[in-house]
Amino acid sequence: MIIQIGECFAMCMRNGEFPADWKRAKLVLIPKGDQQKEEKEDELPKVRPICLLDEIGKAFERIIDNRIKGWMSRHPEAQLSKHQYGFMEGRSTSDALIEVQNTVIETQRKKGGLTLAVGLDVANAFNSLPWPTIREAMRRKGFPDYIRRIIDNYLSNRTVEYTLE
Repeated sequence: MIIQIGECFAMCMRNGEFPADWKRAKLVLIPKGDQQKEEKEDELPKVRPICLLDEIGKAFERIIDNRIKGWMSRHPEAQLSKHQYGFMEGRSTSDALIEVQNTVIETQRKKGGLTLAVGLDVANAFNSLPWPTIREAMRRKGFPDYIRRIIDNYLSNRTVEYTLE
């Protein structure tokens, strides 16, 4: 069975296809907080939406992720900014805060005066990035066609199913 799955992954990669069944998510609503409290009649229950994805598709996503990371490690021109912390292995929000702190301290040491910081939290930033922007960035960075095709297919025609029970 493992050999067949591996052959299927190789064929999908060659053809630049991410099968539709693997792009179908099942929406599940998980109750938030203490649901034992009496809910008001006119109030909707508080829930957290979670999308469950196909396990084989998730395994294929990891293979694609490894291919992208491998290619990027061999092509320094395609590297993300050194100031990128989100979704970066070995980097955290703590690292970002330390960089900000060090920049402030260094600026204070060199120039003195008052330092003003403005924070920005873009709600749902990852999910709101337009897919054409991702595609164009990959083209500009010189990603190989097969990776761009598979990402293009991965981002296309995704579906979410929800069943009322």
